[in-house]
Amino acid sequence: MEHKTRKRVIQATHRKDSESFPGWMKFEIVLENEDGTQETIPAYGKDLQDALSRINHDLRVNKIMRMLKSIPQWISLVLWFAYFGILSAWSNKDNTWHILIIGIGCLLVIGTIIAFWFKRRNVIKE
Repeated sequence: MEHKTRKRVIQATHRKDSESFPGWMKFEIVLENEDGTQETIPAYGKDLQDALSRINHDLRVNKIMRMLKSIPQWISLVLWFAYFGILSAWSNKDNTWHILIIGIGCLLVIGTIIAFWFKRRNVIKE
């Protein structure tokens, strides 16, 4: 069984301390891609491990975003109407609004958590 090669860090260099965010540092990270090419990425963090974890997070976010963009838009519309269809079929007329409000509240909380996770971490404006 053949293993996939991943991006790996070749070199990490401390560039400077941040002037606008005390305690933060700017690093220059050289990554080797799967095809053998190298790319240099600026990374920000409180230490090198924090900067590398921010790069790793952003790489995962980009990978998931590419996957999500390949899913057609109509699927989310079908899921939304399926939610309301199941909700209306499951509940009676007396307590529908309670379930509706709780369901929409849960969707908003889940959406907020997902949006916060998808925020890029390796960005500091200097």
